[in-house]
Amino acid sequence: KIETEEKKDSGNTAGALQLEGDPEETATWTKFIKTAKDEADIEIKRAGYERFLHRFPFSSKHWIEYMEIELKALNFDHVENILKRTLLSCSSMVLWEYYLKYTKEKLEKEKEANKVSKSESEEELTMQHQEKLREAYDFVLENIGFAISSRKLWKDYIAFLGTMRAETQYEAGQRMTALRKTYQKAVATPIHGVEELWREYQQFENQLGKATADKLIKENKQKHDEAVAIYKERKSRWAGVRSETLPERFKGTDKEKSQLNKWKALIEYELSNPEKVSASLLKKRVRFVYTQALSVLQFYPEIWYDFSMFEASGNDPMSAEAVFDRALSTLPYCMLLSFAACDTYERHGNFNKARNIYEGLLKTVAKDESPNKGERLTSVYVQYQRFLRRVDGINAARQLFKRARMHGNLSYKMYVASAEMEYRVNKEEEVAFRIFELGLNKYKNNPKFALKY
Repeated sequence: KIETEEKKDSGNTAGALQLEGDPEETATWTKFIKTAKDEADIEIKRAGYERFLHRFPFSSKHWIEYMEIELKALNFDHVENILKRTLLSCSSMVLWEYYLKYTKEKLEKEKEANKVSKSESEEELTMQHQEKLREAYDFVLENIGFAISSRKLWKDYIAFLGTMRAETQYEAGQRMTALRKTYQKAVATPIHGVEELWREYQQFENQLGKATADKLIKENKQKHDEAVAIYKERKSRWAGVRSETLPERFKGTDKEKSQLNKWKALIEYELSNPEKVSASLLKKRVRFVYTQALSVLQFYPEIWYDFSMFEASGNDPMSAEAVFDRALSTLPYCMLLSFAACDTYERHGNFNKARNIYEGLLKTVAKDESPNKGERLTSVYVQYQRFLRRVDGINAARQLFKRARMHGNLSYKMYVASAEMEYRVNKEEEVAFRIFELGLNKYKNNPKFALKY
């Protein structure tokens, strides 16, 4: 069983706003952000959204609400800063669509301003505007054009290319080539509407000339058929998968387990590399789907763990640690996740980071008021002691055991673990016996301890 206890929210204000209710419940935060949205003071709104989005960093809906507030106040720098913070970290189609919308509006305003200043001719301004917008589309499609829901982006880009200014025969040829290349990429991508795009592509080629159309359509047919087959399989994996909703604390219900299993099946399918892309592209796409999963399974430690192990499997220790950093920020009380993170930091030689996590856990659990506090505290001490033995040696591990004995409600397992470390690792049989003798003073009526002895 994976433990999922979450950190209690220590603060209770964001500007003049208060968080009312259990901070572990999503409903409390939903009420909080509604209050923030209705505030008149933009500083209070901003503080509220920042706090909410620190809690729910993958909520594209609320990032867009936040940007709209800044846009209404003409705080363009704030909007662009939010886009930089979110586009590559949230894996959200609506955020990318918002980026395009914002870019189009910004370029249009720049074009109109330059018209007024008459710094350049209208023809030059139009060409510059088109090129910048084309670069924006290329950037978006490079980062999210493979997603199953990217049909609108592809169709919008094709429509945009069709309206590009072409005064000369050369420019018309360039436009036609760009359209052809884009169509050929789109019809070979497993997305919603890929068959509709194929019909449009056939019509496009036939309008340009029957002779070349037959040849080019035949050349691209196999890639398209493969994309359709992959699309159908991917679509079936997406069936029943919940997305674009605020994550809830994991309570272990059958419905939650079902969602977890569906997301894991989807991730497993993407890991199989159905499109046979390069290792670097596959990594990018698997990261994308993991982040999509976290947008609704943010409080499910298993997903964070799997994500970090995926990064580690690709010889990328920094990325593996970065995933654990975010995981522990979200689930700081999840002991198994913390232990896994410490193991990862230790493997990468980041001993101080692991040490700090163990120390933080000890402080946190010491304040715990739950009935199983002793067991939890013992687990942390045992894992920490083993870590210190590996990293700092015998004396450091023994000093921690001495420190642990000061807690009166530890489990007998602390003594057993220390004694077995002395006996099996340090080869100190006498020390091991002395630890068991100390334990007998506390646990003489505990048959489990006696059996271990």
